[in-house]
Amino acid sequence: MGPIETGAEFILGIIRDLGVDCSADPQTLNLPGVWITPSGLSQKTLAGTSGIVTFHVYLITPNHGWAADVATLDDLAAKLAGPLGIADWTAETINLANQAPDPLPCLHGQTSTEWSNNNVD
Repeated sequence: MGPIETGAEFILGIIRDLGVDCSADPQTLNLPGVWITPSGLSQKTLAGTSGIVTFHVYLITPNHGWAADVATLDDLAAKLAGPLGIADWTAETINLANQAPDPLPCLHGQTSTEWSNNNVD
């Protein structure tokens, strides 16, 4: 596995350990849940032997009305903010055609993990 796939599995493992449904594939996501997708890859060394992988993290809930949506997103953010190191969330909507015909409420944040050739197969 390369650094993006290894990083994704690491982040998804943290989320799963907290009992939250998550996926890097939005087609397999159960709601409410967390979808992650890579947003960047940087190398710390010229040789490319270590670096940082950054991921978009979307907390997504089915549209059940404002009060229910806000409560679900609040719960997810409170559960995940510390373990993922996310201090800032942006309220958005997201289109997931396999989930609903209309945009779904979500919170969007970013998290990063370090990689090196020592932890990448």
